[in-house]
Amino acid sequence: MNAASLGKTSGFTLLEVLIATTLLGLIMVILFSALRTGGTSWEAGEARIEASEEMRLVLDLLRRQLRQARPVAYQDQEETLAAFGGDAQQVFFVSPFLPHNRDGGLHLIRLYVEDGRLSLRYAPFRPQRTPDEMLAMAEPQTVLEGLSAFEIGYFGAMREGDEPQWHEHWASTDTLPYLVRIAVTIGDAEPWPVLTAAVAR
Repeated sequence: MNAASLGKTSGFTLLEVLIATTLLGLIMVILFSALRTGGTSWEAGEARIEASEEMRLVLDLLRRQLRQARPVAYQDQEETLAAFGGDAQQVFFVSPFLPHNRDGGLHLIRLYVEDGRLSLRYAPFRPQRTPDEMLAMAEPQTVLEGLSAFEIGYFGAMREGDEPQWHEHWASTDTLPYLVRIAVTIGDAEPWPVLTAAVAR
């Protein structure tokens, strides 16, 4: 092999360099797109996990509190009324409160929706006072934000002799419902599983 032939075969032509550069660019674009898609999927997965955990904690909280509702009464002037009532957007009942509560004893709890936010207020239960009087100084605690739909239903018989059925409100003066149903939707997401909790009687 002489020097002339070596000179002809060494190095790359301009066309080969352009093709190689183009292929390298395409590979980089594909890799970058894959990394970005993977990162987006990871973030979406993390968001779903956080939303699922929030849903589980909130539903567990509501179920636990409603299951422990007590069939107690309070005095309103000359009338004795069951300390349980509500409609599609709010409910109040008496129950031992949250685990972190240090006061002990029974508490009056009110869950209500206002401005797309589910909040609760609570105060020690005092049977000689009305719910409004007990909760007058209670600070609202936010449970959920960004609600697009929220509805409470009550299953039971408000009057003796009536057939139990679902009601949009509960105003019985002497009895509690058998079940409470809560439907929740956050923003544009799919509705949460409907919570149905048996009420202690």
